[in-house]
Amino acid sequence: MKPIMRRTASLLSAVAVIALAACSSSSSSDDGGGSSIKAGEPIVIAGEGSMTGFSGAEEGVEARLARTNKDGGVNGHPIKFLGITDNGGSADKGLSSVRQLVQRDKVDAIVPEFPTVLSPAAAAFLEQQKVPYVGLGYEASMCNNPAGFAFNGCNVPDVATNPQPALVMNLPKTVDAKDLTGKKVAVVGSNASGGASFVKQIADRAKDLNAEIVFTAADIPASTTNVQAFVDPVLSANPDIVFIVADLVADAAVQGTLLANGFKGQMVNAAAYLPGLIDTLPDLAKALDGSWIVSVVPTPLDNSTVSKQIVADFEAAGKKITFGSLIAYLATDLYIALLEKAGGDPDKVIEVGENFTWDQGQGGFKTTWPAARDQTAQCSGMVRFLNNEYTSVAPFTCV
Repeated sequence: MKPIMRRTASLLSAVAVIALAACSSSSSSDDGGGSSIKAGEPIVIAGEGSMTGFSGAEEGVEARLARTNKDGGVNGHPIKFLGITDNGGSADKGLSSVRQLVQRDKVDAIVPEFPTVLSPAAAAFLEQQKVPYVGLGYEASMCNNPAGFAFNGCNVPDVATNPQPALVMNLPKTVDAKDLTGKKVAVVGSNASGGASFVKQIADRAKDLNAEIVFTAADIPASTTNVQAFVDPVLSANPDIVFIVADLVADAAVQGTLLANGFKGQMVNAAAYLPGLIDTLPDLAKALDGSWIVSVVPTPLDNSTVSKQIVADFEAAGKKITFGSLIAYLATDLYIALLEKAGGDPDKVIEVGENFTWDQGQGGFKTTWPAARDQTAQCSGMVRFLNNEYTSVAPFTCV
């Protein structure tokens, strides 16, 4: 199993567990992002971040922009997309990239921002230049910076102040019950910063559903493949459900080791909804077969208004839905909503974002600022990965 996981690690080491892991360039400064937009002038955006695990992201931006630009843009302004700069996981390169996008390319916003290594310096620069950035809420810079907008709220342990009921609200689905009465639950997680906090929150919420918590630990090293020592005490606790809170590599290793040791219960994670990517990794797909997966974004699998719109936009643009393209699509959708609130003026995006609710509608996010600066968007669904296919178990909803 080790060669499988090493290969997976090389592709996906930057894909954090969702549970662990969220204005334009119109500064008057000469080195900023340009002046106030003129009638009919395009709004310019570009993406930035570590792209490992987010293949296809550009197609997600293009799929969402196609609908808006076909309708004439936002208040008469088409949106021009310059592509995504891959910083390769380097904070220094990330800072250089955002400076270049703002100072040379005169972008009005960084969309999407994949904040694996969004450094405080890069975030401070974007704030100073009044250039908003939109993406996932898994770095503190996506939470505590007025220029940052995380569509899923702040998901940074010890920064987010609210509990995580959305992560466990669908756990009873795994045992076909209304709650977890009579069920024994184990929660295992990463030893990364904040891992223990997430393990405790998930265990507490499962306990609220009447589960008996028989084991908790947050001691699994990142991207580890040799997990037998971490799995042995889990097996000794004899749980009915094991909730794994780790990066995808460790997650797959834990699940594979549980299965190899004869575990017959339910295995739940929040990392393995990876449409378009898992298709290219048959060994990983085999290791994760049977998973129950907390979906932290709307998926095309539901019969909701938002899911139908996602599918329609990708089909109309001739683009493929992958995990990366879905994340980028959602970031773009949020930015468009902010622009619409700002009357099509990118200079006003940060200002209107100080008091703003992004409500996608049925089956989508409902995220509110300024609450999202230190609170997680309490939204989730559940999917099952079985026989190399994802199916919806519980639709994406917000609580």
